[in-house]
Amino acid sequence: MSESAFRDDRPPAARGKDHAPRSSPSNLLPILAIGVVVIGLAYVFRPTPTELGVPLSDLQLQPLVGDVQPLELEDLAGKVVLINFWGTWCPPCRIEFPELARMNGRLKADPDFRFIPVTCPPGRDADFDKLKSATEAYYRSEGFDLTAHYDPGGVTRYTLMQDLQLPSFSFPTSVLLDREGAVQGLWVGYQSGVEAQMETKIKKLLR
Repeated sequence: MSESAFRDDRPPAARGKDHAPRSSPSNLLPILAIGVVVIGLAYVFRPTPTELGVPLSDLQLQPLVGDVQPLELEDLAGKVVLINFWGTWCPPCRIEFPELARMNGRLKADPDFRFIPVTCPPGRDADFDKLKSATEAYYRSEGFDLTAHYDPGGVTRYTLMQDLQLPSFSFPTSVLLDREGAVQGLWVGYQSGVEAQMETKIKKLLR
């Protein structure tokens, strides 16, 4: 079972110059599909693409909750980073997120590890105030002391799709970056116990 949330066939440049990935000139790519966002209600992983190990070519995240700064790839250099794309509206995300929060609690003492939750809307366009208030309300209800970013225009999600040749983008999606910014893990959808697999990979990269 799955649910299509949105499809956007416009190139990111058509949404505003500020949101265009630097690595994707719009004049060379007249039709760029950001893909069909699928809520992973089936609780099933999709096959991991073979392109793991490639560097993420762009990352543009903005502060949403907490005392955080805008993030680009250079800000994460030398860190092992788990980025979780999720939404408060997404049932599998709400099941998975507490597990990731607990995992972060076990790993956050290591200064070389970063957990970056990225709150996403169900559709293409995000109302910042609504996204912020929904995230804060969820954090309060669960007792989480976490920050959050958001992905204006879907730039980072689109980049991930391009770099890993993903046909669509689903929620939740977690991506693990090594110290050089290369993708070393990708988890699409929710499955019970996935945080143990993530934690094992993270610890190996932190050695």
